[in-house]
Amino acid sequence: MAIEALTLKDLRQTALAYVGESDSQNHFGSRMNLWVNEGLRKMYAGTTGVEEEYITNCVAGQRTYSLPAGFLFDKMLMIDNYQIEFRTTNDLDYYAAGNSRPTWYTLWGKPITKLYLGPQPPDSPYELHLFYFRTPSKMVADTDEPELPPQWRTSLSKWAAAQAMLADGDTNQAQALLQDFIEERANFQAWFTDESRNNYLTIQYTSEY
Repeated sequence: MAIEALTLKDLRQTALAYVGESDSQNHFGSRMNLWVNEGLRKMYAGTTGVEEEYITNCVAGQRTYSLPAGFLFDKMLMIDNYQIEFRTTNDLDYYAAGNSRPTWYTLWGKPITKLYLGPQPPDSPYELHLFYFRTPSKMVADTDEPELPPQWRTSLSKWAAAQAMLADGDTNQAQALLQDFIEERANFQAWFTDESRNNYLTIQYTSEY
């Protein structure tokens, strides 16, 4: 099967092949799916996660907005096609004069769940366009594909297989797979953070921005 089509089931079966089992003989049960998903999260560890964008409209008179699920870190926020600045909560002037199109934003919560606009609440449904990073989506169904470029998808099977081997006390073979995973993760993160080479999820800005 082509790497591009690898699903949760394919990755689980590949991991089981490393440990000498098949799906029908799998005594690790649901843990194998958990380990494959754990490998996906580990691939992004140390970076800011999967790039995403969120588009909605401001509500007149409303300052606070809920952020999308899995939000980790903001990249850029635009209101009515104008980029506005980020401010920390210690640098807010809640009573500053200003037009009704917001000129700054801040983020609230631990973990972050809310977006706050200022200095004045919007007076019309300006377009709100947020570029951000989020945690990769969990694979649940056998047909789910990982949010990862095709060339690194088999890395998830190596992580899962290593965890299974460690659970069975097979330390030496597990360490070899873990070393492969670490090297492949380093290559992925170098590619992912170099936007001149990354055409997977990097935002392609239009001229109006």
